[in-house]
Order: sequence, then structure tokens, then C-alpha cells
Amino acid sequence: MVLGRFFFSLKLVGLSLLVMSALRLLFFVLYFAQFEHLSISQILFSFVNGLRFDLSILMTFTGVVLLMLNVPFKPLNRGWIKGFSYLFLGISVVLFLVIVGDIVYFDLVKRHLANELLLLEDDVGYIVEMATHYVWAILFFIFFTVLLVGIFKRLIQGALGTASWTQVLLVILFVVLSMRGNVSTGKAINVIDAYGAGNKAMGNLALNGAFTAYHFSRASGKFHTPKFYDTQELYAFMDKNATQRFPYATHVTPQQKPKNIIFFLLESWSAKYMGALGATYGVTPNFDALAQEGALYTRFYASGQRSIQGIQAVLTSIPPFAGLPSLGFGLEVYGHSRVADMARAQGYETFFFQSSLRRSFRMDAIAHALGFDHYFGMEDMPLRLDYEVEPPKFGWDYETLMFMYDTIKEVKTPFFSFVFTGTTHVPYAQVPKAHQKYPHDALGETGFLNTLSYADWALGAFMQEAKKAPWFKDTIFIFTADHALGSFESRGFVSQFHIPLLVIDGGNLHAARVDTVASQLDLMPTLVSLTGFKEPFSAFGTHLEDPKPKSAMVSMASSIGLIDAQGHIVHSLKQRLETSFTPVLANLKEQELLGGYQIVNELLHANRWAPK
Repeated sequence: MVLGRFFFSLKLVGLSLLVMSALRLLFFVLYFAQFEHLSISQILFSFVNGLRFDLSILMTFTGVVLLMLNVPFKPLNRGWIKGFSYLFLGISVVLFLVIVGDIVYFDLVKRHLANELLLLEDDVGYIVEMATHYVWAILFFIFFTVLLVGIFKRLIQGALGTASWTQVLLVILFVVLSMRGNVSTGKAINVIDAYGAGNKAMGNLALNGAFTAYHFSRASGKFHTPKFYDTQELYAFMDKNATQRFPYATHVTPQQKPKNIIFFLLESWSAKYMGALGATYGVTPNFDALAQEGALYTRFYASGQRSIQGIQAVLTSIPPFAGLPSLGFGLEVYGHSRVADMARAQGYETFFFQSSLRRSFRMDAIAHALGFDHYFGMEDMPLRLDYEVEPPKFGWDYETLMFMYDTIKEVKTPFFSFVFTGTTHVPYAQVPKAHQKYPHDALGETGFLNTLSYADWALGAFMQEAKKAPWFKDTIFIFTADHALGSFESRGFVSQFHIPLLVIDGGNLHAARVDTVASQLDLMPTLVSLTGFKEPFSAFGTHLEDPKPKSAMVSMASSIGLIDAQGHIVHSLKQRLETSFTPVLANLKEQELLGGYQIVNELLHANRWAPK
């Protein structure tokens, strides 16, 4: 048989997948209350979809073993085949053990494993103690392993057939495709893909703990749970001294009449380039004119330096701190308030638009996981202008904004529309000549300024149409950036996070300048108020109109920082890196910064972020 050993390999894989499906069934039965609201078709889809995640994590750890099983080198004795077959079994059993542990662990925090496996080396004694309380799980695993070994022995005793280089190529193709989990897209499968249907229960059923633990670990590196302060003393300090609200579960007084909301998240719109904030580049005349019709926040800051961090901050109010789960890479398995879900509960129709391809940044799955009714990407947006160049990777803002207008203009119910633009993303596209204020440079500042001029024009064109719409006076427009443009910034730490925020009430147009410090984390509580949601929710930030002084907590690659009206401080989680505070105030702000990190860490880790 030419493909004998390849088919033998598939039998090994099939047996492992059968075991993993059986463990998913056990998980389903034990936690049936979590899934009883799902329909039969949703349950079946979750089981079938779960095979993608099972196969991906299995091939991640056993792919090389399968390759060794199929090499056609001669002579290869039976010991070679038997040895690698049992190595495959051993790796599979370890994965099964992790999944069983995850099933037990789910009972404690109602989520799959995330960073916990990285902590075992520091908590072996605790793990042993906990194991004594789950004797049934240990006995189940031992029985299951013995049974599996028996089946495995019979499988290996069968005829193994021959091997060839054709089989090697087939194995490589099979392993690569299985690990990636997606055939139609260029991105490998990740945790967020389980929530593509916008249903948390279906996502939990499709995932397994080995997959989530591995991918969370890859995303966050060496995870640690710092204990800077005694928890009780920390909360007392934060309640008294911190500029952020504690505890996090809270509520706001809603508007008497819920407003439509259009939220613009503008790629890389730094405060440095906004004429309304003092810039002299001359590329934002439309934004500057709009600033005369609403509240312009002059000391507003991004929470991170990447687009996904900005999206996480404004839509979840969970800081994208270094070392913690992030949106698209593990945060989905934790309980937290989802602004789109809350808007839907108040009768809103919710929309998410982005100028990039639907799959870019995994935003399609993220939008559904956050509860949006409708999601659109570049593929949905026909060209309206003759650009004379191919569409840039991150799309055209004008097409995106006008497509949004056409989509929402006839909506009768209150709506919440979130749009993420992209033309101002590097590499900078060559925009129409009318917007080429500077020599074109795909990687340089002049290239950015040209795209910003174009993006500002597109924004103005949208607002001209919006002012004609019957819903304009009942709509709040929020304009801010995902992050500052750090590439050409040389004015110090604070400016690396300084972005514009403009809030316009279509029914009450007037200019106002707000000089108090605020951040992206304050936008979700503000959105909750505007949508009229009355129930408690969880947020790190506070309503923009809250009179209590605020600070901006920010995150870099491996450090965190705090900015307020008096200065700033930067910390590596091991030592203070930089501060502009006085020595006495620096000590207080360091405790506020590290204390905030510790509390966020503890609440997320224990899955206690969302209000009960």
C-alpha cells in the first residue's frame, strides 16, 4: 500500500480527535446550564467547529512526530515506528490532561484556561492541594489513559505499510493546514475565531483549554500575577487617593432620551497634527471647523500604541496593560461588559464598519464577540472615486464613511454605529492630487500628512451629508483616534499618547474646550450613559462629565504609565523608569499605577471583572 503509513498517521490523529470530542461532550454535560439556551443546530455547529481547534492544537505539538513517522529512509525498523507512535500518544495524553484540568477549572471561574499553565512552577504545592479535591477527575483520567493505551497497542500492531516522499509532502500539507485552521483566509486560527457567531456559550463549547492556554501564552509571553500591595490596603488607598473609580462595577445616570451614536475611530490621528489643537500643518480644516460645533478635549490620551488596544479601551474600558489578556487574544474568555450588547438591550441597532478587509485584525470575529448586529469591511464597499491607484491595504476612508451613511440613513430605531478608518495607516497611499499637500512618501511624514488631508476631507464630506439627515439632531458624534502616530514624535512620553477627542451633539451645536485629563477608557461609560442603559456595568474609566479628577493609564510594549494634570510616571512593573512628578507625589502615583494594574490583574484572573 503506497500510502499505508500516511493512513496509519491519520488513524492516530482520528483517535486523538475522538478523545477530544468525548472530553467536549463531558464538558457539555457537566456545565449544561451554560449551554441549555442553545439550539440543537448551535450545539452541533459548536462541536463540529471545535474540531478545528482540537486539530490545530494537536498538530501544533505532534506535527513533527507525524513527519518522522512517514520519512522513507531505509532501513527503518519497527522500533522507529513504535517509538514515534508512542511519542505521539504521550504528547496527546498531556494535551488530554490539560483539557481535563480545564474542565475542572471552568467550574471555578467560568472560563477556559488562559495564563494559568505558566504559573505552575510557582504554585506546585497549591496545585497538589487542589488536586486532592478532584479525585474523581484524577481517577477518570487514569482510567481513560489506560483504555487509550490498550486501543493504541492494537492499532500499532496492524500493518504499517510503506513510506514515500509523496507521503512526506502530504503530511506537511496536512499539518500546516490543520495548524492554521483556516483555508480561505491568510490568518491562522485563534481564540477569537470561536466567537465569530457572536455567542459566548458557543465559543466556550468550541474551545478547549489546551488551545486557549497555548495561544494566550504566545500572545502574552511570561505571564505573572504581581502582588505589589496587600489587597485590602490597596483598595482602601485607591478609594481614597486614586483618580479612577473603585470598585469597577458601577452605573451612570442615563440620558432622558437615548441618542443615536456615531463613533469614529480614526487611524493614527495624533493631536500633534490637529489645527484645532494648535498644529500649523494645514491638513485638518474640516476637523478644525467641526471643533467649533462641539466639545474638544485638549488633554485626551490613548491607552496604548496599537489599533487593537484602542478598540479594546473604547469598547470594553479594560486597560490593555502589558501581560494581561487582550482583545482578540484571550480577553473574550473573560466576563466583561460589552457596550454593543448593552446598546442592543436598549433597542439599538448596532453597526461596525472598518475600511480594511473584513478579516483584518480579526475584526470580523471581534465585532461579533462584542455584540454588534452588523459588520462590514472593504469587500462590502464599492469604489466611488477614481483614485488612479490600487486600493491601499487598509482601505479608503471616503468609501467607508459614505457606505456607512448609506447603510444607516434609513434606520428607524436608535442606532450605534462604530467606524474604524484606515487610509492614514502606513504604508501611506498616494491620494488624489487635490490632497497632496506635500511630496508623496509612502513611509515618511509627508506621506502621512497627505493621507490625513484626504481623510479629513472624507470626514467633512460625511458630516455634510449627516447634517441633512432627519436623525442628525438626535445623534451624538464622537471623533477620536485609535492611537497617536509615534513614528515622527519626538516631544516626550506624554505626546506619544496625545490624541484628539471631539464630541458633537447634533441637537446642541456649540463650541467648548475641555482641558481636564481624560482617556479612551472613559468613553465606554460615556457611551453607556448615552444609550440609556440603567444596569450596573464594569469599567476602568468614568463618564467624561464626572467631576472627579481623572488620570490616563497607558500601556507600552513592556511597561505601563500614568498621566494626569500634574505630570506622568512610567514603570516596568519591576522598577520606576521615568517621572515628572515631585518625589512625594511620585510615590503616591506609583502606588496608584501599580495598584490599578494589580486590581485589574486580580479581577480578570479570577473572572470577577463583570458585575454580578
